[in-house]
Amino acid sequence: MKLTITINEYPIGWEWLDKVPLEDFTWLIEIFATMTDNTDTYDFATFDKEATNGEPPYPVIEIDRKGLAYFMNDDQGYEPGISMYGHYIACKSLDISSEEEYMNQLTDIKLICNEL
Repeated sequence: MKLTITINEYPIGWEWLDKVPLEDFTWLIEIFATMTDNTDTYDFATFDKEATNGEPPYPVIEIDRKGLAYFMNDDQGYEPGISMYGHYIACKSLDISSEEEYMNQLTDIKLICNEL
């Protein structure tokens, strides 16, 4: 059995998800799906498909933050969670608000996070 260390009931490395504004999950959940190569990340979000007349990306209206944190921890581990927090901060600094922008600026993000 794998021991999961927690902070405020979140797996360590992913506890920062508790503080992410709901509107940021509209693009962040897409990044997680890309990171994990797994669309199961979308299962932790409720989307408002009517807000965009059925055209993606759909705004997230609710997120199971703890469920997503445990899924990401199981799939990626705690070190990628810490790394992804740095990526999130870099995205906010660079005003990135989509998975496409994230992928287009990934090299810059990694430089900011001192990962290259």
